[in-house]
Parts: sequence; C-alpha cells; structure tokens
Amino acid sequence: MSMIPLDNIQPDAVLPVFVVDLANLACMEAQASKICVAGCRLYAADLPMLHDIIGIRIPGRSQMIKGRVMASHGAWIEVSFEFDGEAPMERRDERRRPVKIPASISDRKWTIMVECTIIDASKKGCKIQGNELGRLPNDITLRIQGLDLPVRGKIVWRKDDLAGVELMWQFSRSPDARSAQYLD
Repeated sequence: MSMIPLDNIQPDAVLPVFVVDLANLACMEAQASKICVAGCRLYAADLPMLHDIIGIRIPGRSQMIKGRVMASHGAWIEVSFEFDGEAPMERRDERRRPVKIPASISDRKWTIMVECTIIDASKKGCKIQGNELGRLPNDITLRIQGLDLPVRGKIVWRKDDLAGVELMWQFSRSPDARSAQYLD
C-alpha cells in the first residue's frame, strides 16, 4: 500500500485515535477531526488536561505523530503536529511526575521479558521498578500498558530494583499516512 498524505484524509472524517501524554505517559482514547498536515482537533467524553507534548496514534499508521497542545476548549483540544524535519524541541531539564503504570521490558530481540512498574515519567525518560532488571541489556523495548506500540529505550542507570530509562519515541517523520479507508 502506498503512503497517503495526511492532507488527503477527508475533511469531515472523524477518526478514533490513541493519545499519550508524554509528560506522564497517561494514555487515552479520543476522536480526531479536522485532520491535516498541520494538526487536528481532539475530542473525548472526559478529556483530561494534557501537557504540552503528546503522541497521537492514527489508525493505519505505523508510528505515532508528535503533537503540541495549542489550545484547550473544554470538550476539545487543538493540536499542532511536529515532524522530525522541523526544528527540534528546546532541550532542558524536565520535571518528573510520579506515576504508577504497569509495563514490560524486553531486549530488542524479545528473548528476555521482565515485568515492571513505571514509577515516574517525563517526556524523555522514566524510572522503572522491577525484579530482575539486571537480566536486561541497556538497549531495550518497553511495552506500556494501554499503548499498543512498543517504545525503544536505553537503560542509563541501575540500582537495586530500580532503573532509569531514556525513551526513544518513534514519531512519524512525514505527514504521509497509510490508511486508505478515510480518504476521498
């Protein structure tokens, strides 16, 4: 199937999407409308307050799209898409937020699997807690409960049953989509 640009999605299409708040790894289902290469509008029955950078999984895409929350209007949120070809985000130290999210970690070949809990998170990393973290290599794949895409990571420190993980989010590099079911 050929790559289909986001701006070829029907203007009146409303798609089910999956949203990850990258500040605290909170996951939610939502509806997206007004989808184009510049961004979209998100709706959900109980829309929480999202932090500034989110990941959006659109049906038929192999990677999430990075988005920046531009405005919040109660029942909906306006999102601007950011692709790798654009200027990088400002690098600065980030505050970690306490969370408690079940996850599993494996090596990149999926031969070793360890259950863990993410106990704090930021956009670029998280702290995990679990038994047998020492069995894992530094290059890992993290499966977060509620997110259907694995996230690559690198263990940067370990102590007892804790480890610090740098997250390597795989965002879409272009506005091309692979789903033909929502096209003109």
